[in-house]
Amino acid sequence: MAGTGSSASTSAGGAADIGGLDGPTPHDLLPTTDSHPEETVRYQTVVLTDMPGAVASRELKGTVNLGRDDLSVYDRPAEGMIITTEQSWTVEGVTLGRLLHSLSLAPGECTKVAVVGWERRTRGDGDETTVEGDALTSGTTQDRSISELANMIAREEQHGLSRTVEAGHSDSAGASGGLALFGASLGGSWSTSSNAGIATSVARTTGTRDVAAQVAQRISSRTGQLATVARSRQTTVVRETSQTEREQVSTRLVTNYNHMHAMSMQYYEVIHVYKVLTRTRTVERCLFVPLQELGFTPSNVKYFRALLAKAAPPAWAARIRAIDPFETVVRRLDGATATAATGPVRYDTTKLLDLSGSPRAPYGVRSDGVPVRFDLATRQWKALPTTGLPRAGLKKIAAAGDAVWGVDAENFVVQYLAPTWQRSRNDARDVSCGTDGSVYMIGVRGYLHRRTDSWLNLGFLAESVAVANRDRVWSCRQGKTWEVGGTGRVERESPGIVRMTGASDGSVWGMTRDFKIYSVVPGASTWTSATVDGTGMATYSKVGISDGRELWLLDVNGNAVQIASRGTLTAFDHPPSPDAGWAVRLEVWWDHAGIRGVRLTMPGTSGTHTEGVTSPDLSYATHTFKAGDRLLQVDYWTGAAAGGCLSGLRLTTQAGPIAFGPAADSSTPPAVTEDTGSVALCGFHGSTVKSTENVTYIASLGFYGRADSAPQAVLDHLNDNSRFYSQAVWVNADELTLSRVLANYHYAPSGETD
Repeated sequence: MAGTGSSASTSAGGAADIGGLDGPTPHDLLPTTDSHPEETVRYQTVVLTDMPGAVASRELKGTVNLGRDDLSVYDRPAEGMIITTEQSWTVEGVTLGRLLHSLSLAPGECTKVAVVGWERRTRGDGDETTVEGDALTSGTTQDRSISELANMIAREEQHGLSRTVEAGHSDSAGASGGLALFGASLGGSWSTSSNAGIATSVARTTGTRDVAAQVAQRISSRTGQLATVARSRQTTVVRETSQTEREQVSTRLVTNYNHMHAMSMQYYEVIHVYKVLTRTRTVERCLFVPLQELGFTPSNVKYFRALLAKAAPPAWAARIRAIDPFETVVRRLDGATATAATGPVRYDTTKLLDLSGSPRAPYGVRSDGVPVRFDLATRQWKALPTTGLPRAGLKKIAAAGDAVWGVDAENFVVQYLAPTWQRSRNDARDVSCGTDGSVYMIGVRGYLHRRTDSWLNLGFLAESVAVANRDRVWSCRQGKTWEVGGTGRVERESPGIVRMTGASDGSVWGMTRDFKIYSVVPGASTWTSATVDGTGMATYSKVGISDGRELWLLDVNGNAVQIASRGTLTAFDHPPSPDAGWAVRLEVWWDHAGIRGVRLTMPGTSGTHTEGVTSPDLSYATHTFKAGDRLLQVDYWTGAAAGGCLSGLRLTTQAGPIAFGPAADSSTPPAVTEDTGSVALCGFHGSTVKSTENVTYIASLGFYGRADSAPQAVLDHLNDNSRFYSQAVWVNADELTLSRVLANYHYAPSGETD
């Protein structure tokens, strides 16, 4: 309240007059303001300052879906800060606030001011007591008495007699005599016999049998049962509510005793004024480390079993806890299968002027005249040396087996004798060769030539020639086709063939002006429609697969197009025996195109699939497993040689990675990666496919592993909800686990090397 009146006296220094105090007063005991904060609070804020590579790829035009699971922003380390902020509240002083009431008094006026205070208080108490008792008394008595008496007397007597008497008597006598005198004879004979016998048999039996028996049995049984149940419950509820009201009225008499001036009294609210200071206390740099969702296997399920069971619903928690950590089973790892294309595959990174095929790989002429060869392992066109060629290079190429011919930009027939090209004749327009070394050329005037010791002009015109071998040569001109033999030819019915080529299996392939493809099977002379859609293809060449399964076409834009199919696979399977341990040694053979053979040795036995592995030029590697070494991951590289085969294999064990094959050490990422979850290698399975030269390649490969046991239903449930369970593992990861994991990584901020 402020009003007119005298002000308080102050000293010259502005301090309060303290002359009335006893002696000097310590200044630190006098209450002051704005010296120390009355309240201080601190809080931390985590700030993300940089997310490398985070570029907004979608424009915000509508609603944002929080349920999206394809967000990839937080999939790399990011830099940030942990900022500790301090806020302090310091008293500045006291000031007047809003005007609440004003009272004006005229000179000599007296006013009574009444202040009414009203208060209502309500109080409620509740007390509830429940007493419940349950008593059960049960008694069971069972008595049983059994008494049994048995008496028996048995007497038996028996006599027997048997006697046999036998007597026999036998007599025999005989006499014989003869007399012969002067042709007369006289003879006589006599015999007598007697026999007597007596037999006597007597049998007698007498017996006495006396049996006496007495049985007495007494059974007594008594059962008694008594049960008493007493149950009582008493509940008392007391609720008490009391309400009081108080009203207080006080009056004050305000009088203006000034007879000359009016007086005005004003009532203000009193406000405490604070000074708030917010400042950054500390700043710590931090690194946001993204964690990858876990793929749950029997191995890590056993490791995280307690955490997973804690986060899982009750039914699944019981099944997770029931997993036996000491039980192991043999698992079949599916592995990988390399498949050749079943439809057209376009290679548009290299533009070609011409295309040819051979049993090993297709050849072509790049748009700048450089000869190229298709690498089956890397699926790319590789440049050949150009030594001996003019600056403009080649314009035509023909390949069959190891023989490669071409026509250069100056119309010379050239042969590739690595690493140079050798010229042969200078008036050529096209050239074709067979797998047996036979070579045919079409001159600039259109005549067909055959190469012997020199170039023999056969005397007839041709626009295109197909050479499978020296006994299988066809030519075409103006839509007509001929079968060439020696220096003559025989015309065959034609569907309008304008371009043709021969294959190593003896088949001949041709294309019409409307881009339809026909073929003549080995030994036949009639064209049949092929089952390949060649629409839009300007020229083509047959790749030397003996059964005619694969075509290479060249479209109007210079893109090579492969039309392939897989050959017949031969399966093999070497499962482990019940008492077999883990693998001892793994051996692998391969060449430039793919893996040719595999051998896995177990204790006392070995599984082998190495058919056709006889060439000394093959690469070979072996690895000896240490006792207990566990397989963690398998990477497969797939190729297309021999209709599809594996071109690389890498096993990652606890001891480190083991690489085999031509593609395993390259920068090409694996086609298939299988996380085995830590198993002991104990067997393998797969299939093979043969190339044109009957060389065996591994087309598919998988393994058997002895691993920890876990029900598949549990694994499926965990992997179907991998994000939820991964978060449960992340949240409960201890410092030791995190330090062991992060110790394998290093991070350099942008622009720094440390």
